[in-house]
Amino acid sequence: MSSDGVKMFTALCLLGILIACASVSGGCLSGVSPAEEEAGITGTVTWLSPDDGLYAINGDDGVMYYPVNLDPALAKNNTRVSFTFVTPDEDVSAVTWGKPVKIISVRIIEGSPRPVYPHTFTLEESRQTAEQYVLSTKEYTGYDGANLTLPEVVTLKCPSCWKFVYTYDMRSVKDPAVSDRALVEVTVQSGKITDVVSSYGKKR
Repeated sequence: MSSDGVKMFTALCLLGILIACASVSGGCLSGVSPAEEEAGITGTVTWLSPDDGLYAINGDDGVMYYPVNLDPALAKNNTRVSFTFVTPDEDVSAVTWGKPVKIISVRIIEGSPRPVYPHTFTLEESRQTAEQYVLSTKEYTGYDGANLTLPEVVTLKCPSCWKFVYTYDMRSVKDPAVSDRALVEVTVQSGKITDVVSSYGKKR
């Protein structure tokens, strides 16, 4: 084959590759395969723990999305957005809630009505739930519980989740003449108690 023929053959091969790429949604140079990218998702940005920079997007499709790269400018409660995403390359094994996503493109939806989502429980509501539980326990009511305090509140990485650490004084179960100190850790998620850890020892 002559040199001109080789050049022609090479040009035709390149043209064929370009045509094949153009026929695939997103093209060969997008870096994202069609199977990886989701399009047309709309939802509402919702704060879970602003102090920790923890935000989610409540999708209109009923899915709660955890964006690993949400633009800080969009991290505002109740912001309506439309976005596309891929599965993130980062290690998100520690995420225990929502669907981790890496946002490819996002835009704010102006004037769009917000759908009604299930009630988001506040810290105060959750604290009241935990406190009422502790005050109703047989240890507190049956052994003269008093001086209930809340020295620590831990924000957990899930929607409306906190762990409340309570302490109080009580009569010893073994020796009524001795005062014990109770430590009760109550985990509340979405308004419901999901875990309780209690320990009792001599008051110092």
